[in-house]
Amino acid sequence: MMMGSFLFKQKARAMLRGRWQNALVISFFCGVFLTVAQLVQSVTLKDVQSVMNSLTVLMGTIGAEVTNTQAQQVTELYSKLFAALGSIPQSSWNLMIGLNLLALVVTPALTLSCQYYFIRLTRGEDIGIKDGLLCRMRILPKALWLNIRIFIQVFLWSLLLFIPGVIAALRYSMATYFMAEDPTLSAGEAIRRSKEAMKIKGRKMSYLMLLISFVGWNLLVSFAQFLISGMLGAVLTMVAAQFMTLAVNTYVNASCAAYYFAVSDADGMGDLFANMRRRMKQAGISDSDIRAAGFGSSDDVMIDEDEDADGGDDE
Repeated sequence: MMMGSFLFKQKARAMLRGRWQNALVISFFCGVFLTVAQLVQSVTLKDVQSVMNSLTVLMGTIGAEVTNTQAQQVTELYSKLFAALGSIPQSSWNLMIGLNLLALVVTPALTLSCQYYFIRLTRGEDIGIKDGLLCRMRILPKALWLNIRIFIQVFLWSLLLFIPGVIAALRYSMATYFMAEDPTLSAGEAIRRSKEAMKIKGRKMSYLMLLISFVGWNLLVSFAQFLISGMLGAVLTMVAAQFMTLAVNTYVNASCAAYYFAVSDADGMGDLFANMRRRMKQAGISDSDIRAAGFGSSDDVMIDEDEDADGGDDE
């Protein structure tokens, strides 16, 4: 069956309760090299991007026939574009290339470390910032190779049509989590385990809907950034936007780890369903409605209540 996004978000909120500080730090440093590379690139190519935006707007106004005025404007913009590119010193090009290469090489291992941190959170363990950032750096080459393999396979499927590419991306989406939890796995074995975990009916769609459910949060961040841009300076606006984006990304990381826990651990799905049964029972929902919603039988609910009475964890 297809599992609702609220199951994993609820688990994520329980995981993060009292642990937001470490989770935010780890999520930030997981992508710090990409962030720095993008920041340097945006500053260095500011004039180039401005000309490109003007050129894009102009191209959108040109119809089937190009007037002399439009042709002259296009020529002028291309001249400005080449001039802007030529004004960038070689040292800046070297810096951008170096930062992007560093991000390409290091980020996969940092991502695995970040994922392992959140996987441990699903089991109620906070391994701390140091281990959460560096615990998978020793398998950096393997992490890079896994990401390259996933990219190539998704790209090849995308050559057929857009939909096969999306399905392939969902099929391989748990591979990095499997390697994060077990660093002895090869790239091929991690991909195989991901395919096995995601081949069950409804799981790929459940994961897709989980990711889509965060679109609203990202739109809210963009809207908030638009509102505060008129009240704060450019730098403060960028800092505020980065923090809001970081908070959403941390929530996403925790939710995706909760999803991995559910599809990879023998007790993962039962843990989520038992939690929902307890909460639905506490909310006064009848046993028949709980069964109709697909969260088990009344006997399961009674078992859960007995576990709670014995001191079971309600998270």
